[in-house]
Amino acid sequence: MPVNLVSFLKKGKMNTDIINHSRKEFSMMNVIVTSQNFTVTPKIEKVVRLKIVKRLDKLLQNFDDSLKTFRIRIEKDKFDNYQLSCELTLPKKETIYCESKHIKFLSALTDLQQKAEKQIKRYKDSITPYSLG
Repeated sequence: MPVNLVSFLKKGKMNTDIINHSRKEFSMMNVIVTSQNFTVTPKIEKVVRLKIVKRLDKLLQNFDDSLKTFRIRIEKDKFDNYQLSCELTLPKKETIYCESKHIKFLSALTDLQQKAEKQIKRYKDSITPYSLG
């Protein structure tokens, strides 16, 4: 926060409606996190929501939240590599599936996010009607 905004808050000169509006949370799609040979802690679930779900939800904000389901499966193999696979169910019975494998969890998560974003953009282009005139 800028220094002047903090001073306004301390002096009580700012309207509380503005503060509450800035903290507004966005509704998100349905998220299911499963794991194998790995325990999912609340912190990991929070990272998944912030890194992937929030970004993908921005791309799909035109669709109803009840129609979007995001399933992510986290596995750890015997070489301590993280294997992430996600399945995103979208309207019109479209399913996006992508996988990622990396030794670092955050790297695998970022790679998975980029692959999913690419497929979502392709999906949105396919359902967008174009006019030739």
